[in-house]
Amino acid sequence: MHSTSLSLAHQCSLSRALLCRTQREAAEKRMRAKEAEAAKQRALDAKKKEQHRQLAAKLHEETMARAAEERAQAEESKRMADERKAAKLRQRLEDEKEALLERNLRKAEEAAEKVERAAIQRIEAQKVSAYHHQQQQHSRFE
Repeated sequence: MHSTSLSLAHQCSLSRALLCRTQREAAEKRMRAKEAEAAKQRALDAKKKEQHRQLAAKLHEETMARAAEERAQAEESKRMADERKAAKLRQRLEDEKEALLERNLRKAEEAAEKVERAAIQRIEAQKVSAYHHQQQQHSRFE
């Protein structure tokens, strides 16, 4: 009977070992599944993080491009405003120059007319003086 109980004890021991091994294998399988799931989740998280980083980089690049475009437009607007201002100033200076030239020409014409009148008056005065002188000379001889 002793051999049967040994055999029974041995069978229990084997059953327990088999059960423990099966449980251990199941636990290891669950652990591997959990590790695989965690690795999968880390990969998904890394992918999401990279997508967010790329999106943020794209948005930043678009923002910088818009800012550069706005600066370029502002500079162009300023350049055009400065150009209009300069053109206005050139036109004003040209108008002032033309007005000054016209005024100087008018003054020159007036001065020339005065000189001409003075010359005519001198000639007239000389004629009158010569006539009076001739009259005096004539009256002496008579």
